[in-house]
Amino acid sequence: MKKTKFLLIALLLIFLSLTAAGCRGSGAVASSWPGITVEGDTAYVAYNQYVYAIDLTNGGEQITKLPEEGVRGATFFHSPVLVQEDKLLEGSYTQDLYLIDIQDENYKEFFTSAKNRWIGAPIVEGDVIYAPNSNGSLYALDMDGEEIWSFTTDASIWASPVIDGDLIYINSMDHHLYAVDKRDGSEVWSYDLGAAAVDSPTMDDNGTLYVGTFNSEVIALDKATGSKLWAFSTDDWVWGSPAIGADNTLYVTDLSANIYALDLDNPGETKWKKQVESDATITGSVLVYNDSLYVVTDAGSITAYDLDGERLWKEEILEGNFYGTPVVGGEDLIMVSALNAESIIYAYNTDLEPLWQYMPENK
Repeated sequence: MKKTKFLLIALLLIFLSLTAAGCRGSGAVASSWPGITVEGDTAYVAYNQYVYAIDLTNGGEQITKLPEEGVRGATFFHSPVLVQEDKLLEGSYTQDLYLIDIQDENYKEFFTSAKNRWIGAPIVEGDVIYAPNSNGSLYALDMDGEEIWSFTTDASIWASPVIDGDLIYINSMDHHLYAVDKRDGSEVWSYDLGAAAVDSPTMDDNGTLYVGTFNSEVIALDKATGSKLWAFSTDDWVWGSPAIGADNTLYVTDLSANIYALDLDNPGETKWKKQVESDATITGSVLVYNDSLYVVTDAGSITAYDLDGERLWKEEILEGNFYGTPVVGGEDLIMVSALNAESIIYAYNTDLEPLWQYMPENK
C-alpha cells in the first residue's frame, strides 16, 4: 500500500507542476505522456503542445504536427478526439479546450470556462460533445463550443464518460458513480463506491456496469437503478477500467501489477490471477485482441497472455516507463505510450516483436 500511495502522490505532484508550468506562460512546457487515437492508417498522438500525425503504413513516419506552431504554454494529455471529420478536440492542463483543424493546421479556443485541467477525453455523440474536467464538472457542448448544460460533482473527474441510451455514466473522485440524463444534465442516480474511481466504468451487453476503485475493489452495478450486484476484492488499488473478453470474462488490473480474470457466468469468481511483474505497477487496462491479452507496466514491459492466463511473450525497453493501455493501430500492430525513454511511442506486432519507435522530429 505504501507503493500505491507514493504513486498517487507522485502523480498529483506531476499534475501540479504541469499547472504551474502553464501558468507561468513561458516557452518551457512540462512533459505529458502521450495519448493515441487511430483513424484509418493514421495515428494522432497528443504530446505537450502538439498533436502529431504519424503514418502507420510507413513505419510510424511523422506526417505533420498540429497545429503547425503549437499551442503556446499548453500541455496535452488525453487522446485526441475526432470531430466534424477533419478536426481534433484536445484539452490542456492549462484549462482550455482546443479545436485543431487537420487540413489547415490551425487551432482555436473551443471552450474556456472550465478553469481546470483536462485529463479524461471528451466523447462525441451526434452533434453534442460530453467533456469531463478536473473541476468536477461534466459539460455538454454543442459543435460551436457553447455550453448546453453542466453536471457538477464534489471532486475531480479524470475519467471519460460512458453513454448508453439517454443516460451518461461518469466516475468522480468524490467516491461516486453518477448516472446523468444526457438531455438536461439532471442526476438520475448515484452510487457511493467507498473510494475514488479515476477511470471509466465498463458496461456489458446485459446492462451491468463494472467499476474499479481505490478501495481495492471491482463493483458490479445495475445500470438502470445503480443497485450493487456484487463486488470483488483485489490486492491493490484498481486504476484502469475493467475489460470484457469475448469468453464472458472480466479482466482487471491493479497497482501491484496483477491481472485478474473474473468469471461473469459465476459473478465474483476468479478464473485465474497472474502477477505480471514484481516491483511494478499497472495504471492502464488489459487490451483484449485476437484471443490474446496485452498489458504494460511502469517498469517498461509489455506482456501477452492467452485467455487461460499463460504467458505468451514479453518485451522490455532498457529504460523508461509504459503507461496506460496498449492501442491497436491496425492488423498485427500494437502501440504503447512511453515516458523517460528514447521514444514516446513503441510499436510491436502481436508476437511482441519490435517494429518501430516514434519520437517527434521537433523535440
